[in-house]
Amino acid sequence: MESAPTDVEKVVAPLLNKDAPRSDKSHYNIEAIMGRAKYHEIRRQYSKALDGINEAIVVHEWYDPALVEKSKLLACSGDWEQSLAVAARVIERDENNIEAQRM
Repeated sequence: MESAPTDVEKVVAPLLNKDAPRSDKSHYNIEAIMGRAKYHEIRRQYSKALDGINEAIVVHEWYDPALVEKSKLLACSGDWEQSLAVAARVIERDENNIEAQRM
């Protein structure tokens, strides 16, 4: 059951709406994409968070933290095999990535 939105959520939610018109190129801004995904993760909207992470991976395929977050979200949603596969992909690129090794 979802609780009523707080004052902060009323202000932040429209800013995080990926369909909102933008004058800048924030849909390419990795921090904006990851912020939207984190917002949905906090709200336990894992499928929306995963959509945002996938967008980050497509636009910025070099950005390993997005892959690590994808692995975490897949684990949260119960898809352990895919979570481990994504973590292995990160480790293949950077064997010293501690977050991926934790998965």
